[in-house]
Amino acid sequence: MGGFDPNYPKAAGEDADFSYRARKMGSEVVFTPRAIVRHNHKRDSFVSILKHAYTFGEYSIKVDPKYEIDKSKSGFIFKHPWLVRVFSPILALSVIVKIIIFERLPLRFWHTLPVVKLAKIAWCFGAGKER
Repeated sequence: MGGFDPNYPKAAGEDADFSYRARKMGSEVVFTPRAIVRHNHKRDSFVSILKHAYTFGEYSIKVDPKYEIDKSKSGFIFKHPWLVRVFSPILALSVIVKIIIFERLPLRFWHTLPVVKLAKIAWCFGAGKER
């Protein structure tokens, strides 16, 4: 299938694009916690984290119409970019709740949650960008 798309607009979401194309070709995409991956990102400041989150939202397969994914769970809000921006604090909070309750975030990482929330709000503003 050609690996990562070298023409992907920015470094944000090309893994989702890769997974999408793999599923479209009939491959099964699975997660394994035993995989070891080294990710050399350049997000070494608060501003760079927020910029990446914005770009990640801007190029998300959840909002790009070229991806034919089941958007029944959250499709309505992503069809209306202004709603994504308006409800960004609530959407970000729902991600925090999911991380704490369903993924059982260990207490030693709770100090990162304010940055996670702000990054999710930045993601929402990228996803809610007028196209």
